[in-house]
Amino acid sequence: MPVSKAQQKAQNKWIAKAYDRINLTVPKGKKDTIQAHAEAQGESVNGFINRAIDNQISQDRRKGPQEAVESTEGQGVVSLPSEREKTQEMAQNGVIAKED
Repeated sequence: MPVSKAQQKAQNKWIAKAYDRINLTVPKGKKDTIQAHAEAQGESVNGFINRAIDNQISQDRRKGPQEAVESTEGQGVVSLPSEREKTQEMAQNGVIAKED
């Protein structure tokens, strides 16, 4: 059954009141990777991104503020643990140069 315009308007009003929006930009092709991973985990892309952010915040809090800042691999970039671990492993194996 289609949703009425009044229902859509009420829902959009509630969403605007209850949630903040963040516009996320990723390199071409990464969106498909994120969607596939989220589906494989049985969650939405939004749910997966929120979980990744929560995990990173939790990890950073355990390290302490200065250590978390020093361990950031790229300014403005949030790396998921699996990506970071893969990059570190590749650097250790000499596949890529380590960043300072």
